[in-house]
Amino acid sequence: MQSLSPLIQITVKSLLLFTSHDILLPKGGVKRARLEADGFGNIHDIVIVRLSFLLGIPHLVIFNMEDYYEEYEDYEIGDISEESLIYDTSPFGADISAKSVYDECMEPTVYSAVDQVIWLLFSCLLFRILTQLVTIPKPLCHFVSFVSGLIGLFSVVGPNALYTSILGVATYWCLVSCAKRSFASSTYKVIVGGLLIYLVAREYYNVLPESWEQVRGVQMIMVMKTLSLSYEIFDGRRKEIPPLLDYVGYMFCPATVVFGPWISFNSYANAFENGRWGIGWGIRVFATSILSVVCLGFSSCWVYWFFAGINLSWVIAMRDALSVRFSHYFVCLMSEVTCTLCGFYSDDGVSVEVTKPWKIEFPRSLVEVVINWNISMHRWLRHHVFRPSKQLGRFRSVLLTFLVSSMLHGMNFNLTMVLLSLGFYTYVEYTLREKLGNIFDACILSRACPPDCRHTYKYPNVGVIAVNLFLASGRTSIWRIWE
Repeated sequence: MQSLSPLIQITVKSLLLFTSHDILLPKGGVKRARLEADGFGNIHDIVIVRLSFLLGIPHLVIFNMEDYYEEYEDYEIGDISEESLIYDTSPFGADISAKSVYDECMEPTVYSAVDQVIWLLFSCLLFRILTQLVTIPKPLCHFVSFVSGLIGLFSVVGPNALYTSILGVATYWCLVSCAKRSFASSTYKVIVGGLLIYLVAREYYNVLPESWEQVRGVQMIMVMKTLSLSYEIFDGRRKEIPPLLDYVGYMFCPATVVFGPWISFNSYANAFENGRWGIGWGIRVFATSILSVVCLGFSSCWVYWFFAGINLSWVIAMRDALSVRFSHYFVCLMSEVTCTLCGFYSDDGVSVEVTKPWKIEFPRSLVEVVINWNISMHRWLRHHVFRPSKQLGRFRSVLLTFLVSSMLHGMNFNLTMVLLSLGFYTYVEYTLREKLGNIFDACILSRACPPDCRHTYKYPNVGVIAVNLFLASGRTSIWRIWE
């Protein structure tokens, strides 16, 4: 490291600290360079999918790089030019064939991913068979949910599941405290603040001997479940506290314990009542699984092959942003797989839908991007933060909503700035489009109008289409958000 300039050293250290993965060099195919960052130690032989920072997506999958490539070479830091470190971050050379990409990257990536989630998928199927195919007492259903969820959680995070289990059981005290009506309001506020501060503190201080990187998303989902139940009790919507066994079954349900998403306690309880079996269920599980694997392969391999040999900084930034988004789609689609496999449906009786990639890649507005990036997180924030705080005014409630979202993700400084900026931009866009829609009496709002809206000018009016296309052209700023 001493041979590099101070700026390059800082850049390399920051990159290693944030991503914690091997840097793959396009020299003679796919090679690995083990870099040593002063003060941070060696890079581990793993690639950690850092997705929990992105608007409510759990952080969870670890892939062993030793399983990827049979041959690799270790390079010393002196063998790598500063130019390569800055610009050449693609793992593939410009002359690598598609077959080589498949053999050296796609195939081992898929095998490694399947190896990571196979026991989780098995626990989901076991949960559904034991709770919905046969008739067993309700307490036993919750026990099966708890045990099968622990199996799935342990298969992904290993011994770290023990510390997460302690959190999942200990938070039952929050419900008991909120049930004491004499000081429910103060207690609920303390619980909200305490759990959010816990997530922020765990992000910056390693207070427990576990890998926080592995369980960050898992514990975020658990906190969201606890806060949603506590809010229902505090608000009077739920008259009785669920028994402890029901609570731990909800917290550790295999459908959501690893990948998420957040689901309400009612959705969890309804799964035991309305079990649906049929060819459509199997087709949805299979199709969503294939689509998630496609997104994983594109994010990890094909996107780098498509842009191999192009060293323009804006192209590299676009490529990396595309890779992050498709990694996000993989996790969200896998969460849909686990929910569907367990027989879960949303509160309105339709299949659980976590993300809509087409509305993110081709958005009508930034509002649509925020909503469809993680639908379950959006619903949680809308019901438990935005609506209860509307008396503060729309602008303040929007900023508060994005602030709570950043705290759920550990209050990372860069992410917090992005989320708060995103909250400001979406508010401006929403207000501007609403005023333009009123002035021109046209369907040019941030979200598409229903067919029976009050506007005079609707689709397929040429002017409405042109204005919406013009306003939607601002979606290019989305690329910069993820850079």
